[in-house]
Amino acid sequence: EVKARGGVFGVVGSTRTTNEENLLLQAFARQGLETDNIDHRRSGDLAGLLAALGWRKERLATASDLRHAPAMLIAASDLAVQHPLLAFQVRANWRHHGRHVYSVARGPVREDLIATRSVRVRRGGEMEGVESLGGLLRQEAGLVILFGDAIQGVGVRRLVEFGDSLGIPVKYVCLLDRPNERGALESGLAPAAGGMTLERMLCAPGLDALWVVGANPLRGRQLASASAFLVVQDMFLTETARRADVVLPAACAYEKAGTVTSVCGETQRLAPAVAAMGVKTDLEILELLAKMMGLNLDP
Repeated sequence: EVKARGGVFGVVGSTRTTNEENLLLQAFARQGLETDNIDHRRSGDLAGLLAALGWRKERLATASDLRHAPAMLIAASDLAVQHPLLAFQVRANWRHHGRHVYSVARGPVREDLIATRSVRVRRGGEMEGVESLGGLLRQEAGLVILFGDAIQGVGVRRLVEFGDSLGIPVKYVCLLDRPNERGALESGLAPAAGGMTLERMLCAPGLDALWVVGANPLRGRQLASASAFLVVQDMFLTETARRADVVLPAACAYEKAGTVTSVCGETQRLAPAVAAMGVKTDLEILELLAKMMGLNLDP
């Protein structure tokens, strides 16, 4: 009914759903609901990094690159706490190959123990700390820069410009906080030109319908459109689900098959560990809704 009268849709996806579910959700939004108002909650600015790199994915480092990189710079992250696998790769490179590690952080981090140079900065001063290492970094044969969510927007472009100024091969890892955040972005859970971001959807008084899959955007806040029809797919009765007109119980990651994408771009498979009654996977829910609306989607 909302579609028939030309209503305004918003779709919020998740970093807890699989790549296959995310691909179908974005196809449902764009082809079925004819809206580009689709987004998910983000931490690091991976989209900004890709834009600054001219969408050249070969300049995004893999976990293997960390094991063999000539040098590594960790900025705005307590890597050992936030990304222990990547921290292990960095330490293994230092231990086995004697590579140089550089650290820029607001306080003590574990990487200080192996760092050639550690720089302390205040909040907002991360890029100044990175740039202060320019002289040392220019002497390296190559570099991988890992950076946290304190560097976003214009700071990411500034970081790439700094990397280009070094005159050595540089790759990047945008450190993301949530399980399948990179997969969500690469699967299309982001607004196209003219589409509303998550924040704009929540603040839009004219929103007619909001569909939330595996997320809780109304935690600690209200939806500006008091009359919006709200559909929620989730495992729990979250703050957003309590506000919903319809709640569809969804299976967790251990009850379904699919793939997710790591922060460094490696695809990892999920296999169901248990079978639970009374819930469906997000993929099954999307397929059933598409069938009920008579949609033939092409993810």
